[in-house]
Amino acid sequence: MQVRLLVSVALVFSGAWALAQEAIVEDEIVGYSFHGATVVAPTGRALFPVIGVDKKKIYVDAGIETKKVSLESLCFAQTQFRVSPTLLEVLEMDVVTSSMANLHRNSEMVAEMQRAQFQSEAEIAILKGGGSIFDVHPRSPARENVQRINEIQEITSELQTSIQEGLDSGTFEAGGLADTVYVEAEIMPSADVEGAYWVFALTFEAKNLDTGKPIGLRRVAKARYLGDLKEGKVFKLKKRFATPEFSLASSKYSLHVFSSSGEEVALSNSHGLKPLRNSDFERVRTALETLRQASLEGIGAKE
Repeated sequence: MQVRLLVSVALVFSGAWALAQEAIVEDEIVGYSFHGATVVAPTGRALFPVIGVDKKKIYVDAGIETKKVSLESLCFAQTQFRVSPTLLEVLEMDVVTSSMANLHRNSEMVAEMQRAQFQSEAEIAILKGGGSIFDVHPRSPARENVQRINEIQEITSELQTSIQEGLDSGTFEAGGLADTVYVEAEIMPSADVEGAYWVFALTFEAKNLDTGKPIGLRRVAKARYLGDLKEGKVFKLKKRFATPEFSLASSKYSLHVFSSSGEEVALSNSHGLKPLRNSDFERVRTALETLRQASLEGIGAKE
């Protein structure tokens, strides 16, 4: 009787332990949902989905064939809900902007100073009777021209002072605008990722160039090859991107990493990042796959 009781207790304990283990497995975090990106690149007059990136080219799915696009091409991104079993920890990320257009504007004003100086010296040389600024032995100016020479020198000096003050104060720069982005980041994956590439997406409010009025949000992107990522190893990202001129006040940015198969990987700073337990992960992934298939069937029906 005692043996039978012990066996019963053992069976009950065994069953309870199995249920507990099953609950633990069911309760484990096996993946993440997040706001990722669908990236497209231009070829000809059309935009096609990016399916890969290497050290030299961007590859797009053009339907019946895969096409190559320049690595410097300006891509476009749309927010897409994603799930991934892999998380990349973003240990550090710095984004710095600058304006090459402002540098160009300043350079033009410096050139204007130099032109004014040259024209002034040429006119003064003529008034002095030498006829050229390159004369080794210029003549003494006629008395009636001395006053005119002083006026030219004064006007030139005032112009140069005004331009220099404008350069020092940033008067000639378009405030709050940028067209160049410097990105530096360090990431560490929780699992190996083969043939990884990364995409930097920039969202800003576009404006009509003639009227200056807002015409809606624009989301541009740049892609670069990263290589094979190894679990637990820190990788550094560092790149400068030229972009359309944008307002710093209305801009937002995001980083995205993809595997060689085109699957996006979750980042610790991904927008909307949420850990998923076993049952939730499978349910969400199945739902996304169903939506994807339905979308493909809809495209096929239109064709």
